Amino acid sequence: ESMSREAATLARPAAHAFMNRAVAPRSLVGVFMIRRGLKALAPFSTDKAVLKKAIDTATGGNREQPEDVAAEVDKFLKSSGDAPTSTALAANGATPSQGQIDGMVEAQRIQLVRNMMQAFQTIEMEGSSRPSLAGLRAAIDELRKLPGRKTLVYMTEQFQIPPATQPQFQALIAAANSANVSVYCVDANGLLASERTKASSEKLRAAVAASMEVATGGDGDKVSRDQVMAFDTAEESIRTGNFSALQELASSTGGT
Repeated sequence: ESMSREAATLARPAAHAFMNRAVAPRSLVGVFMIRRGLKALAPFSTDKAVLKKAIDTATGGNREQPEDVAAEVDKFLKSSGDAPTSTALAANGATPSQGQIDGMVEAQRIQLVRNMMQAFQTIEMEGSSRPSLAGLRAAIDELRKLPGRKTLVYMTEQFQIPPATQPQFQALIAAANSANVSVYCVDANGLLASERTKASSEKLRAAVAASMEVATGGDGDKVSRDQVMAFDTAEESIRTGNFSALQELASSTGGT
């Protein structure tokens, strides 16, 4: 997800380390970015050099702009034709060659990314979720179509779930489990944890102060908007602290 320069600098080596240590030689990996929409920087590939370059683009590690790269990828996705399916080849009485098989696999990869982008647009147009949840849901819904256990590595600087979006968040977790997708979460701003904890404490103190004003009557019988939202603010502050939303997303789907 879109991050500050400092957070992106922290995320880059972590993403490279994941590519070097955790990705098997023939594993398919894609690099996507959530910034004013879902952007594909590298469609699913086994080429680690291509994938690392996309990671560098997403995190400001080279001179390429993510929007320019995403536009080129989008142009490629739209211009790529559909390869013959195995059913069509069998109907012609022909045994698929290795080249045809490779073409079918490539076409399936391209279609997977197309569907993911379209799914994000649909969810976003419905206005039922925040962009980060919509992007994750679009990815999970398409990964559902692939066999076996799938892994989604989510790098973000901030991931807070206010009470109003809890239903969408829980639906996301349920969808991941149903699709056999484990979500591994990385807080790219982890080195600034003390600042986050301080911010959480300040929110909680503000909520307590508002609640105290309600309890003591405050300004006559009038109730301010801050007082009405006191308990929501307290709940949000608890969720902000200790990166609980990322922890819940990961632990609930078999990731870390």
